[in-house]
Amino acid sequence: MSDELVDLLDNKGNKTGKMALKSEAHKKGLWHEAVHLWIFNDKGEILLQHRCPEKVLFPNLWDISVAGHMGAGEDPGNVALREAKEELGLNLNRSLLKKISVFKLSVEANDSILNNEFIHLFTYKLNYKPKLVYQKGEVDDAKFISLSDFESDLTDKKRAKQYVADGKFYGEALNAIRQELSKIVPKE
Repeated sequence: MSDELVDLLDNKGNKTGKMALKSEAHKKGLWHEAVHLWIFNDKGEILLQHRCPEKVLFPNLWDISVAGHMGAGEDPGNVALREAKEELGLNLNRSLLKKISVFKLSVEANDSILNNEFIHLFTYKLNYKPKLVYQKGEVDDAKFISLSDFESDLTDKKRAKQYVADGKFYGEALNAIRQELSKIVPKE
């Protein structure tokens, strides 16, 4: 992942007009923006990616479908689409992208990274079985898992260790997906 320029925010999520390299934002705990995209299908499954062992943050763990930092001046929806293409080889339709919220998250990932982010949370219902192409150095596997199995894993201390630990936002995303799934009329 390149060390791109990011817009800096105050602790309320307002742009300050300043920029910094992502590495500097992480080192100094400066507020910046990111995007999380949860991809799901009408079977009630979510797509998870497995982070490569070379990743600085949370290596060898299962994570949400797509995540990425917003470069300076970027639009959150465009970032979600770009990251889906880069990380998983998916060309997604902008009109099917649903923004759920923006939430504030502070995670001390390790001794040298304090990740202070305002995260734009999106969902996307995939209407086909995708052929995934993994971004080298970012993703080494992906799988669909049922919402119920995922939630069961998260409540089991041993199985929860296979997932990125900063899952404070999981509940909001999963509730949004459940709402979308409730609108699907079963085929007869």
